Amino acid sequence: MKEYSLQFGALAPPMSEQLPMLTDEKAAGFDADNKAIARARVRGYISDAELTRIHRRLAAAIGDAISEAAPPSQN
Repeated sequence: MKEYSLQFGALAPPMSEQLPMLTDEKAAGFDADNKAIARARVRGYISDAELTRIHRRLAAAIGDAISEAAPPSQN
């Protein structure tokens, strides 16, 4: 399984740049999630601990999307 490095937060590059294998629609959805999370954190609605858990969940959802986008491996 390939590993990817993701950047989250207000200054992170768009998901379409970080993960070009995603469809534009999926990447836009993850970008919207990232922006909403960053905004909620900056405004003090979520704690550092909550942010960590949210980023783990978002990374898992992105991993699922990458798996769906990847062609089946030939073993």
